[in-house]
Amino acid sequence: MDCTPRPGWLARLLVLCWSACLSCAALAEDAQGEAAEPAPFIVVADAVPPGFDDFLEKQTTQADIYYGGLFLTHAFVEFDPNEVEILNPLSVINAIPNVRDPVYLAELLSGPRPTNAHLLCNARVRTGCGRVDTSSVDLIFDGSNFRLDLFVGADELLLHSLAQQKYLPDATVERSLLHNVRMSLSGVGSERRYNLGSESFFSLEDSRFRARYAVSDEGFSLYEASWQQDDKDVEYEVGSFRTLGRNIAFTNDLDVVGVRMATSTKRLVQVDA
Repeated sequence: MDCTPRPGWLARLLVLCWSACLSCAALAEDAQGEAAEPAPFIVVADAVPPGFDDFLEKQTTQADIYYGGLFLTHAFVEFDPNEVEILNPLSVINAIPNVRDPVYLAELLSGPRPTNAHLLCNARVRTGCGRVDTSSVDLIFDGSNFRLDLFVGADELLLHSLAQQKYLPDATVERSLLHNVRMSLSGVGSERRYNLGSESFFSLEDSRFRARYAVSDEGFSLYEASWQQDDKDVEYEVGSFRTLGRNIAFTNDLDVVGVRMATSTKRLVQVDA
């Protein structure tokens, strides 16, 4: 009887021992993992992450200044997430009509002031926002849109009605003239083509004569000639002109001779007010 151990038997024994060692090591790692606290997916820290420090530094930009919900002027401001400073407050105050003491309000408005960003209106907050009750002067600054709304107390204003600011004042220039000129040139070989077009306006206070015409290699062409009058909410036109049907999908613009009356926003101080 041959009792000599075979090489295959010894190799299988070594593989079994190595597998048992690996299993014990894996069980030990699992036990340590269960005892340790799991690492959080999102870490919230009080400090600013490295590389983002500039977001908290003061910035200088030109902001849109609004008063009474209407655009007032532009002004340079310096701001950070908590405070804003108008760099030339006197010029801003001077743009507000009927202020009793502009110098006094400019002094109150000088220096850094709270942005009052918590009073901004948004998609979720539409009531109790967008205004500051003050006896002197205060503001709300929207750093995302570079918009600053000013609020002045009633005691600092002379008697004035905002309804008077809805429309632009009557024209102060009696006569004016404006030309828009455009030109095109083309050609192939000995063939040459040109077109010199113009749109002219001759204004007399709130009325104007408008003409659109062109001179080309084919001769002179008159496209439109009409007299226009602007009222507060209505505009009138008489003569030869082109209809404005660009917002109506089922009709094209037409050249007509007649009279037109339509609503108008040309005299409004601010269209979206």
